Amino acid sequence: MNLNKQKTMILAIMILMILLHGCTTASITYQIKEDHTVKLEYKADVDISHASSDLKKGLSALCENTIQHYQTLGFETDYRITDDQILISMILKQDNPDYKSAYENLKTIMDDPKLTFLIASDLSYLITENQHAITADMVLDLDKMLDAFGLYQLPSMIKDDLLSSLKQSELTINLILPATTIVDKNENITVSTNNNETMMSQRIKLDEPTEFFIKGYILYDNDKAIQLDYDDMIQKTKSSITILKFSQYGLVLITISTLILVIHKHNKEVKSNKKDPNR
Repeated sequence: MNLNKQKTMILAIMILMILLHGCTTASITYQIKEDHTVKLEYKADVDISHASSDLKKGLSALCENTIQHYQTLGFETDYRITDDQILISMILKQDNPDYKSAYENLKTIMDDPKLTFLIASDLSYLITENQHAITADMVLDLDKMLDAFGLYQLPSMIKDDLLSSLKQSELTINLILPATTIVDKNENITVSTNNNETMMSQRIKLDEPTEFFIKGYILYDNDKAIQLDYDDMIQKTKSSITILKFSQYGLVLITISTLILVIHKHNKEVKSNKKDPNR
């Protein structure tokens, strides 16, 4: 990906922080919804309360160029600027007929350098009748991105100001799935559940690659995710196995009983033929 030629969201954020020394909240969110919609969202909330009017005009033009670029990629955009704040939201939505298509679509988005800033990604899944097993692994290297943007060629004073602003800001990468039971994850990932959705969030590191890893399960009832904790999921799985075993045992018993009846009937016919040899 040629980062220098793209008017990317992250570049706008970097420049804003260089100029403003203000607090920035920015996030990258990947999501699969229960209706199988896949969503990629970039959001930024930048404090410009200390900027001059001329600077705000320049920032407005910069953000508008960024917005226009992502509109050409199919993003729905929302951009607002006030005397104190710049708010940017850019959302890419794609509909899918089922979960398998949704997982494949999300994998494609994660791997597309025109759409994301991940330097590595992997999404694997296993779909059974009423359970999905999911593993997501993403790597984002902010340090390499800053280098590609020419940060380390900037005067040291500006570079130090940017790094200081970055450390004071909140940059996160998120993954949202239908109610998911997490069984393994990086220790820095926080997990929260709301409205039958599970959000996994991790702060983006400045001085080293950010590695985002989770492994989880989603249980479904009539295509609706069921929220369970880990112990509940284990118990439900054991119950399913027990029911399956009883069903298997029942089938074996029926088969054995049928064979016994057939053998018994055959023996009766043999005895009857022996008593009446003229038959």
